[in-house]
Amino acid sequence: MDDDKFVITLRVAGDMFPLTIRRSEEIFYRKAAEMIDKQINLLRGKYGERIADKQVKMTALNFALNLVKKENQQEVEPIFERLEMLDKEIVNLLK
Repeated sequence: MDDDKFVITLRVAGDMFPLTIRRSEEIFYRKAAEMIDKQINLLRGKYGERIADKQVKMTALNFALNLVKKENQQEVEPIFERLEMLDKEIVNLLK
């Protein structure tokens, strides 16, 4: 196993999922599991226990994980753009 990877166990809608992931992605997996639990609890309130199928939960986890990663990337990109602009301004001032 890669040194950068480790095993976590996520609880998603009452089921446990052991996953081998990169340490740098742990927060994304945990946030995704939390998002899924909130949505499933809303659906259970409306429709009962009919959505308890494990494949649906794992699919939802993957979907939410991709969404969380995309949100994180969108939050960071404007910061890098602003830093590049500031760097150019500093270089121009030092000329």
